[in-house]
Amino acid sequence: MLCALCIWVSLLLISIIIVWFYKWSNPKCRGKLPPGSMGIPLLGETIHFFKPNTTSDISHFIKERVKKYGPIFKTNLVGRPVIVSTDSDLSYFVFQQEGRCFQSWYPDTFTEIFGKQNVGSLHGFMYKYLKHMVLSLFGHESLKKMLPEIEQSACKKLELWSNQDSFELKDSTASLIFDLTAKKLISHDPEKSSENLRENFVAFIRGLISFPIDIPGTAYHKCLKGREKAMKMLRNMLEERREKPRENPSDFFDYVIEELKKEGTILTEEIALDLMFVLLFASFETTSLALTLAIKFLSGNPSVLKRLTEEHEAILRNREEADTGITWKEYKSMTYTFQFINETVRLANIVPAIFRKALRDIQYKDYTIPAGWAVMVCPPAVHMNPDKYQDPLVFNPSRWEGSESTNASKNFLAFGGGMRFCVGTDFTKVQMAVFLHSLVTKYRWEEISGGNIIRTPGLQFPNGINSLIQRHSLSKSWREWLEPAFLLWRPGGDRYERPPYMTRTEKDKPQYTPEQEYAIMDEQVNESDGFDINFSLFRCVFNYHPATLDTHHFVDEPETDGDLLIRLSQGSLDGYNLENSTQFEFVKVVRANYHWSSAIMFLITFQVKDPYDGLIKPFQARVRHAEGVLLEYVFCRPEPGQKVECVGTVKTDVQKDLEKDAKRKRLEKDVEKDAEKDAKKQSLE
Repeated sequence: MLCALCIWVSLLLISIIIVWFYKWSNPKCRGKLPPGSMGIPLLGETIHFFKPNTTSDISHFIKERVKKYGPIFKTNLVGRPVIVSTDSDLSYFVFQQEGRCFQSWYPDTFTEIFGKQNVGSLHGFMYKYLKHMVLSLFGHESLKKMLPEIEQSACKKLELWSNQDSFELKDSTASLIFDLTAKKLISHDPEKSSENLRENFVAFIRGLISFPIDIPGTAYHKCLKGREKAMKMLRNMLEERREKPRENPSDFFDYVIEELKKEGTILTEEIALDLMFVLLFASFETTSLALTLAIKFLSGNPSVLKRLTEEHEAILRNREEADTGITWKEYKSMTYTFQFINETVRLANIVPAIFRKALRDIQYKDYTIPAGWAVMVCPPAVHMNPDKYQDPLVFNPSRWEGSESTNASKNFLAFGGGMRFCVGTDFTKVQMAVFLHSLVTKYRWEEISGGNIIRTPGLQFPNGINSLIQRHSLSKSWREWLEPAFLLWRPGGDRYERPPYMTRTEKDKPQYTPEQEYAIMDEQVNESDGFDINFSLFRCVFNYHPATLDTHHFVDEPETDGDLLIRLSQGSLDGYNLENSTQFEFVKVVRANYHWSSAIMFLITFQVKDPYDGLIKPFQARVRHAEGVLLEYVFCRPEPGQKVECVGTVKTDVQKDLEKDAKRKRLEKDVEKDAEKDAKKQSLE
């Protein structure tokens, strides 16, 4: 009897489990649901969703399901039914129907960590009210006033990093952005504060996109504790500011306090603090990730770095005074920089998912999105779609040339879309552009270790990116770069002095404008690496100058500048011969140009005699020199593009080497034949 009861209970439980599983796998819908799997009860497909991805491509979770079900599919994440959209048309439709068919929604775990009154959970008039508040801080007029402060902050941090043996790139950029944002929002000075506000945000961020288990020791638990401590600090700051109001309001806290004082205000302290928390997080974490990847992309793409540097060097050249800071006009002229930023955030995919909730049953094509279901828009799937972007995994800023997609569009969702398009987009772009300007015009850098990327699904650098950065004047890698041409003085200017080597006058034809002269100079410098420049074409004074042989500009009498150039050429050639085991003989200096480089960088063209055939051949050397102080041979080489080969060894020696090499090869073949015979003999035995 007892045995029969146990069997009956077991069958009942199994039946209940089967029915439960069936209902879980086949949720009710008055129409046709998209294909897909709801995973296992309670967990759904959450574990697969959080599976790490170590590539720049879309996650395995998305890729496998798109291949199996198509661009629109259903799933279940953290116990919630979700429609996933990798379809750009559906995603665009979802954003455009905000407030009518859909509203912003995030999983309960997000609400718990960002606050119940966070801006992402508010709708309608309240959301528009908060958006207006934020735009008062991050609008164009405010950003124009912030430009000097942003540039000063970037320069200060870069100088600090350059004085360190190495630094961790992601953490350092996060510190830069956080300090600037916190100062603007709440006048927080980390050097004067007894508590480290950023450390609490770091703890929060590390567990932000993690499996939501609130157990001590887990990333999610540390995330909640980080938020708790950060919110306590913000609340204390707000109370302190209320008790001691400032006469001249200057930050966002002051604005919030004024709003809270107003009669009938809809703003509450809880909403204000949650807003402050979200703004601090969003403005520094996402921007620092984008900036870190931008530097990483520059390190791996020399041609992109060269073009970006040229754009920012041109801005410096076109200034009347080089030491003035970036103007709003200069910022808006950074065409290639904006293309570079767009490509960076497209590949970065910092926001892996954007959630909305259906307010009613929505019919889209053949499918029904049930009321109450979440819709997860997947920006990476759009950005990595080969139908939208040719070679989507290739970093190519030039793909944005002539494109107006600098903000949101169907195929570009880096900053969201619709009425909830990121209000901090312009702030992010200004910070990145200004930082890049200071970086590429004043510094060179290299990665030392780390640099691996992982997405879980949020972007992380598990091993960090340990880097070395140095100013131009200290960096050998910079000295090996070609100095771009730039304009020093225009004819008629207050500081214009006609150099003695200049022969062109205002009567000579054709007449060139300063802009045309610069274009000619720039072309000659780039085509010849600065070694071959026709200075008779110019009335403007540039950074490149010709060196004359019979003068004493760089040495004291009786030695001439020509004697110095001979000495530098011979020294360069001696080093070349030693390194390459050659025997070229110095003949004479042909010409030389120079520019300033903390000392003087000479670009010398000279002739050598090749012992192989006795012919005279041109060589080039770049030497950095300051008499009695510095002597550095940067490089020496045969002049590129020669029609004859530079050998540098005696012909008899070459013939002997060839004979030795032929004899060695014959011996190697004999050894191989003997080995084959032995192997054949052993196989027969």
